[in-house]
Amino acid sequence: MKKRRFRSPHPGIKFKKRKCSGGQFTYTALWPDPDDHRVRSVSMDSLGLTNEEQRRAWAVNKSREIQQRRQELSGGAPKRTSTEMNAAIDRFLTEKGLEIRPRTIEIYGECIERFRRWAEAARIRIAEHLAPHHLPMLRTYLLALPKRFAKKGGKRGQREDRSERRSPVSINRDIRSIKTMLHQWRRHDLTPLLNSDHLKDRLQYVKEHKNLKTFLMQDGLARLLEACQRHDAIRFDETRAEHAGVAPVGSTPRYYEITPFVLTTLLTGCRLGEVRRLQWRQVVLEQNYIALDDGAGVKTGMGRRISLEETPLLALMLSAMKLQAGPTPYVFGGPNELSEEVADNCRARLLRECDAPHFSWQMLRRTCGTFLSCASGIRGAGSAWLSAARLGHGIDVAQKHYLGVLNNIPVEAKTLEAAMGIEDTIRAFVQRRFNQTIAPQHEAGKWSAYR
Repeated sequence: MKKRRFRSPHPGIKFKKRKCSGGQFTYTALWPDPDDHRVRSVSMDSLGLTNEEQRRAWAVNKSREIQQRRQELSGGAPKRTSTEMNAAIDRFLTEKGLEIRPRTIEIYGECIERFRRWAEAARIRIAEHLAPHHLPMLRTYLLALPKRFAKKGGKRGQREDRSERRSPVSINRDIRSIKTMLHQWRRHDLTPLLNSDHLKDRLQYVKEHKNLKTFLMQDGLARLLEACQRHDAIRFDETRAEHAGVAPVGSTPRYYEITPFVLTTLLTGCRLGEVRRLQWRQVVLEQNYIALDDGAGVKTGMGRRISLEETPLLALMLSAMKLQAGPTPYVFGGPNELSEEVADNCRARLLRECDAPHFSWQMLRRTCGTFLSCASGIRGAGSAWLSAARLGHGIDVAQKHYLGVLNNIPVEAKTLEAAMGIEDTIRAFVQRRFNQTIAPQHEAGKWSAYR
């Protein structure tokens, strides 16, 4: 005879019976959580349910609660999570660290740390509890944060708050980083109460004042190169090797030679990191171009080629440097890439001690784009396209920020060095530094060298 099956009065709830060492029995209820489908359990003894009727009544109510929750979820209700705020932040930084650069993660960490402090002050400990009405409160908190300065007389790295307001750029950097994190949480169902419209409407950016993009003019470039050469000419009074007679007294440079680095950054229009990580295998002198073939080392993730046809003196300098470099892989730094700290220290020293005009590495990049876009004698109407391809951004950027800014570039200037008015300075530097005599070839717009 077929065994008769009975319908459970509490579908989805099962009891597990165990016999203890004293002979008594304990009951544990098991059921799948409708939100995350994990099996939950609870001891009936801990709830004070000691007889079968009490356990059954509890199971019936629990089964109805589960069925109701499933209907809510099928109707579009957000899932319930229990991810702690700190765990969600750490998870975001870990996952993003696999995609983006360490420096970007460092910036994210500084900005998100402010979000962490706000969440603690607002007593929001679970990521699921973030609601739309919290976003304006977060924005107000970021706006009210004081500006931080280096503490006078304090230890290195010690900072203090002042009453001054932070700049819109700093505030928007925080909002941008926090938005990136909240969007990822939303995609991972960690903030079911938030959607993209909430983040857009209630966590708005602060209006920034857009100033004109600054760059160096011809006289500023001449001053900069003079300052670089003064910087590189500084020598130690006497080193141990010189004292021992291994080298002439006063022949050891005191600082890293920055002139070739500045010229390469200025004439290629590369970003600081791209120049620091530049390797000799990427400098294809036979075909007269630089190949940034490693997309991971480029900010946009897209490699590009930088022609040296427009900068023949730069190509000549790089060829002379390659002869002296030997088997070292990196153009700057030798066996290892040049550190950002060394580059920034040299820049600070140029400004502080060598009477260099105010500049930054990004300003040198903008200077290259400006002169190349405005020098009609190099590629005519295609100069803006050439500038955009060289710097690695869209043509709209070149047209918006660079095109038409300068109108004093002579038409007969066929090279970038000539357009910048630093052709003679670079030629004299290469002749003195690398012991090369340079003969001009005006008809080709190039320079040839012989010893």
